[in-house]
Amino acid sequence: MFINGQLYTILSIALPIAIWIGLTVAIKKIFKNYYGVIVGVIISGMLFGFFQEGVPKVYIVNNNMHVKAFRLIGTIKYTFDNGNTIQLQPNPKDLVVINNSSHMLVIEEITYQNSNFIKNRKKFEELLAKTDSTYEAKNEPKLFSIGTYTTGNFRLAHKWIDYFFDESVPQKIKEYGSSNKKKYWLRKVD
Repeated sequence: MFINGQLYTILSIALPIAIWIGLTVAIKKIFKNYYGVIVGVIISGMLFGFFQEGVPKVYIVNNNMHVKAFRLIGTIKYTFDNGNTIQLQPNPKDLVVINNSSHMLVIEEITYQNSNFIKNRKKFEELLAKTDSTYEAKNEPKLFSIGTYTTGNFRLAHKWIDYFFDESVPQKIKEYGSSNKKKYWLRKVD
């Protein structure tokens, strides 16, 4: 089932709180003690954890390049505008992009070193060679392609896309720490 952002936020916060309060009250009435507080905290904490880590984010891109973000609980059958259908049951650790358009899309990984965007791959490699002696080619910024009317599951450094289509990618970001930061940009190829 697809859940939009507002409903997901309400479910992920209100449902664990309701369970915690319900268990506290029920155990107080049945057993005449407050152990329900502890049991409620444990169970509602597990439920909150499920909503944070066990529910993948899904982006659906239409022909007009409008992006809708959802969360996916369980399995769903999705029908593209061209009539094809797919069964979606993604891994909770993946981000899913459904390309319901006739345009080829890519997700570009953008790497920032000390909060500065690294444009030139050669400059990027030189910087990494100076700062990281264990640098290998597999650490280069990646490009993930998504064909027309297809879906892609991606395991990224984080579970969301930072920039969409014509948005300009900032040259500097405000982040703390000295390690490389990764951002993701969804854009059209053609």
